[in-house]
Amino acid sequence: MAIIKPNNNTISAITALPASISTGKVLQVQATQGINIFSTTSSSFTDVTGLALTITPASTSSKILLILNTNMYQSAISAYWGLRWERAISGGATTNIGNSTYGLSFARSAIANDFWGGVGMSYLDSPSTTSAVTYQVQVTTTDGTGTAAVGENSTNQNTIMALEIAGWL
Repeated sequence: MAIIKPNNNTISAITALPASISTGKVLQVQATQGINIFSTTSSSFTDVTGLALTITPASTSSKILLILNTNMYQSAISAYWGLRWERAISGGATTNIGNSTYGLSFARSAIANDFWGGVGMSYLDSPSTTSAVTYQVQVTTTDGTGTAAVGENSTNQNTIMALEIAGWL
């Protein structure tokens, strides 16, 4: 098999992407981590205390990668809960991002009323601003049945992160 030599260089001479490539770089990371339990019986989306953060993008073309890791609990048999992100731009509008009806992550109770387990939720947002942006996690029982609890296992930490990615297409 022939060895291909890009731009007439040896493979060992190719060490990295050209410095002129400015897309896809992580420009900053904001994170909130803590042990807190929040519960609701509401069928409307409710802000989860302690699961919000603010990031100020460097460019309007930046993307924000949102990541949530937590535990969830639902007290009622066969009841549903939902999670979603809410975005508030300083001096601007507040928007529910993702699927506004159901949220971005779901679970259904176990056979008995004891469902709890690890939940991860992520979203790639395009806020198109250089103003401060606050991201808030919201929870609902979706049908008002039982109690939905976030961070139920108090020995585990809830974590949310926002990573600003430069010029991601």
